[in-house]
Amino acid sequence: MKEKRIREGYGSETESLCEEDEEEYLAEIGDDPEAYFGVRVPRNIWIMKPGENSNRGNGITVCSTLREIIAEINSAGKADHTHIIQKYIERPLLIHNRKFDIRVYGMLTSVNGITKGYFYEDGYIRTSCIEFDLEDLGNRFIHLTNDAVQKKSEDYGKFENGNKVSYQNFQKYIDTHLPPEQRFNFHSDILVQIRVRILSIPSMSIENNSRYIQSNIYEA
Repeated sequence: MKEKRIREGYGSETESLCEEDEEEYLAEIGDDPEAYFGVRVPRNIWIMKPGENSNRGNGITVCSTLREIIAEINSAGKADHTHIIQKYIERPLLIHNRKFDIRVYGMLTSVNGITKGYFYEDGYIRTSCIEFDLEDLGNRFIHLTNDAVQKKSEDYGKFENGNKVSYQNFQKYIDTHLPPEQRFNFHSDILVQIRVRILSIPSMSIENNSRYIQSNIYEA
């Protein structure tokens, strides 16, 4: 029965489950999915973001069921917009058990079809105020690192000045808090990859949205 449900739930014939199927499936798995499957099973957690006209953390939610995702899509004022739905990283790298993101400053130019990228050498890490917890998905101070969100917390600035960590101090954290086999060089291993991916954005966006090109389209 287990193998049959796995094939039905994830096979090519049923790419998505309706709410009734999901409830039946979850009831069969029970409270211990890892015991049921015999392997570590990721939780059904997703982060939803508006597909356009969004910044400062507006409209971002973390969901754990298909019903929540559907309700968010159909909520007032959102049904006619696009949505970005991504699998939530359940075991992210943390700073003192708190989430963070990486702030990079750059400028992209396109002259006569030639795209160039210019990046400021320094940036910073933005941290959250509260320790990471998958049991509290509704707490924006845990899951969103945007300044516009974090500055509303009574713990804003409690652990780092303005919830910011420099690249240099982030590297020190890596070197002193991670096991030797997990350590990495932030500049050569991570920052370079970020810059390469940023340079790929304009060509993809223009190709996919040529009818909607407007000034400041990449303004953050």
